[in-house]
Amino acid sequence: MKRYPPFSSARVRGRPLFHWARQGKEKLKEIEQDIPVVEVTIERLEILSRHQFTAPLLKAHLEALIGSVAGDFRQADILRSWQHHVFAQHCLDAPPVSVANDEEEGQDNSSEGGPCCTVLRMKATVTSGTYIRSLAHEMGERLGVGAIALDIFRTRVGDYSIDDAFAIPSTEEATTSNEHRQYFLPTEPREEAG
Repeated sequence: MKRYPPFSSARVRGRPLFHWARQGKEKLKEIEQDIPVVEVTIERLEILSRHQFTAPLLKAHLEALIGSVAGDFRQADILRSWQHHVFAQHCLDAPPVSVANDEEEGQDNSSEGGPCCTVLRMKATVTSGTYIRSLAHEMGERLGVGAIALDIFRTRVGDYSIDDAFAIPSTEEATTSNEHRQYFLPTEPREEAG
């Protein structure tokens, strides 16, 4: 049995948990007894590959990932947090994390640095309700090292597999030609909870 993680959409007192998490640790402690629990099963966990990242390589990877997010989702804050919590504490040779359109911080990629982090590429088969980011964090705690999930790629949800998926040309194009029906599988109507 696991409690839902703080930045999940599980509802507590009528609001998603992430609402309470944004109010700080004290608020989370206050509602802790109300956070729902879920039974999860890790059916399979397989290490596919293992790599050593240098600080500049990890930094570049993170900047590319975070930079690909459109809109304002605290990207600058997230990069600064990585600088403070990861690079400054664990990757002593790491250059400062640069923030797009922030002229105060440099973009020095010249430092090669030594290995900073071990990155495992893994495949997990889990039951519904399993939070992979929480699983990565817990694995790190149990091993006595920091651990996070850098990238998550979902390959299956229930009976729906990525192997059965294909790219839709364009929503506008498909709907105007009425071809969109061929791209969607029928679903059973959901029963309303009474």
